[in-house]
Parts: sequence; structure tokens; C-alpha cells
Amino acid sequence: MFVLDLGQPEQPPSGTRLHGEWSFLFELANWRFEWPEGKSTRAGDIADEIDKAFAQMDLGLVASASIEEEGSSLRIAFDHGVTLMVETNPILGMHSEDQWLLYTPFKRVWIANSDDIACENR
Repeated sequence: MFVLDLGQPEQPPSGTRLHGEWSFLFELANWRFEWPEGKSTRAGDIADEIDKAFAQMDLGLVASASIEEEGSSLRIAFDHGVTLMVETNPILGMHSEDQWLLYTPFKRVWIANSDDIACENR
């Protein structure tokens, strides 16, 4: 599990944790960052390789976001050419578990489990 914060830092009204305008919580999901030249970093990579890739990563701004493949995956394209793909992980017996959550600057949260992706007010 890890959190990826994007955009300007925000302090929620509860004051619990400073986070980005877009805050992505990865829990059980399969994720991968893809670069235009074909390189990728994914959930199953060695931790040191992930850390190294993240340290060099320059995403830029969110250019687009879409739900794909019959509602089972999220694609976020950044204006510096990097794409983030997040797919739910159909772990047997864990269908109700949240796999990823995406908090947006529009006071909405997208929540995915292996059955569906829902959007709620936060």
C-alpha cells in the first residue's frame, strides 16, 4: 500500500494529513506507470527499482483520466507523456475490499474494489 499525492498541497478540514489536490491510495490494486519510450514501473517490481523510478519521475499535470475495460481499470495520462494504469485485482474472497481510492480536488472520491468503481462525495 502507498499514497501518491499530485498537485498543490491541501490541508483537509479535519487536519489529519496534508495531501495533494489529487491523492491516490493504492491498496490491493495492480498498477503501472508507462513512459512513451516503452519503459514501465509496476506494482510487482523490486522496491528499490520503484523508488529509483519515482525519484526520477516528472509527471507534469493530469491531462486526462478515464475508466476503461468495462469499468475494471483506471487510466490517467499526464502531460509529460507518462501514463498510470490501475487495474483491480480479482483476489478470491476479497471482492468487497477497497483496492484503490482517488481523492480529487472536486471533493469527490473514486473507490474501486474487484466488483466495481464508484464515485462518492467526500
